[in-house]
Amino acid sequence: MSRNLANVLAAPVKAVFINGPKAVKKMYHYEVHGREKPEKRRLLCHRIYSVVSAPAVEAKAVIDGVVSSVTFAGKFCKEFLSIPFSD
Repeated sequence: MSRNLANVLAAPVKAVFINGPKAVKKMYHYEVHGREKPEKRRLLCHRIYSVVSAPAVEAKAVIDGVVSSVTFAGKFCKEFLSIPFSD
């Protein structure tokens, strides 16, 4: 039960500082260096696109963190209610 309570608090922080930057780095690497044709790699337009779309990727990571936080809060409530009612 305490693990779920800790995850409720830590999931958004982990999403902002760990998962978000990892997702931005992965997206940047794919957009700039991951092109199939060598002549399409490392073009300025792809770099600009990846920088512009970075806030959206970070926002998706934050939303995933909030969703996992709510999930852990639900698990905590279920376990907390099962104590007095012996489910």
